[in-house]
Amino acid sequence: MAVIKKISTNEFARKIVTMYLKNELVEKTEDLQTEKVKLQIEKLKAEIKYMEIKNRYYETFNQPMSRIAERTLKPQVIKPQRIVSSMIQRFESHQSPYDAKNQRLQCIDCGSLFCWYSEKEFNEQLAEFQRHLVNKHNRDRVKTEIERDVLIELKYEGNST
Repeated sequence: MAVIKKISTNEFARKIVTMYLKNELVEKTEDLQTEKVKLQIEKLKAEIKYMEIKNRYYETFNQPMSRIAERTLKPQVIKPQRIVSSMIQRFESHQSPYDAKNQRLQCIDCGSLFCWYSEKEFNEQLAEFQRHLVNKHNRDRVKTEIERDVLIELKYEGNST
């Protein structure tokens, strides 16, 4: 390498040692942790903004926002943060979109909730969840085996909580 750069071997070695001592050769893990924390803070700020909008709506109209409006609004508020979410490692391949405790579906990619209060709504929400994956996340089919199994095996067991 020194011959290619047309400098002496000692000078080349000195540069490498100097860079190493200045910590320029080694990737700094502290910086990565700091960056991760910053990205998580940005995501939380976007979530807070979304909740503030929902609260203002409730205060203005004295009724909660419709589910359709919530599903439409959340991706628009959170959209810039999707990159943040994808950068934070979430072990998506091991997460199920079905929350058995609360009997509801949740999108693994963006966190959108799909709840139901009757068997008819259950079937509608199941179809809506599949459309959501295609429309919002540009996926032609279900992403993981767990998602596929949940959609095949999921049966109406009662209302969401």
